Amino acid sequence: RTGLLMVGIFAVALFVAASLANKVKILIAGAMIIVLALGLLPGDLRLRYSAMFTDKIVESDSVGVVSSAAASTALRELLLQYSLRMALEHPIFGIGMGNFSTIAKQESEKEHESTEWKQPHNVYTQLAAETGIPGLLLYLAILFLTLRSCWRVRKATRGQPALASQHLLAGCMILALMAYSVSNFFATTAYGFYLPCFAALAFALERYAYQTWKPILAPVAPPWLRARQ
Repeated sequence: RTGLLMVGIFAVALFVAASLANKVKILIAGAMIIVLALGLLPGDLRLRYSAMFTDKIVESDSVGVVSSAAASTALRELLLQYSLRMALEHPIFGIGMGNFSTIAKQESEKEHESTEWKQPHNVYTQLAAETGIPGLLLYLAILFLTLRSCWRVRKATRGQPALASQHLLAGCMILALMAYSVSNFFATTAYGFYLPCFAALAFALERYAYQTWKPILAPVAPPWLRARQ
């Protein structure tokens, strides 16, 4: 389901950036893909996706696909509530990195509830719970600065034929960061290598723009580039 959401984000971004003629083509292609998907997807998979839009268990759920999806959603909501409660109770320092599963187990035993997965499946609330609000703000700041670096490069290289590949690279990085930011609402990769990797690539790309593209961009250099000259 998260993958389907990512496809939707890429499709919207492509649609927004496309010309009017290409927008029509994208709409036609999108309609054809949806029709084909509805006809070719296995019934169990269609039922699984239907659980994203309804809480009702349909009679044709013979193998428990929708029931499983509903149970999964309920468990995620419970873990999300735990993470928000921990963040509010420990807003400055949090409960410590990696301690959510231990505290969640204790809470679930008190309430006689199951927290089988042991993670909130939301990077932002997990960080707020385990590292406090300052930790979450630091994470968001790094994410914002990484996006800003990519946006600066894309804006500076727009309309520069000699820098077309760098312009496309910055655009791809922005799309990847958008997908990553949204997927964090459903992921458990709070301490993964993804954000440091994105940040390193973005800052290196921006630095490369300053050092290597300076002669090309000098006549139309943006403020952030002129400030370093």
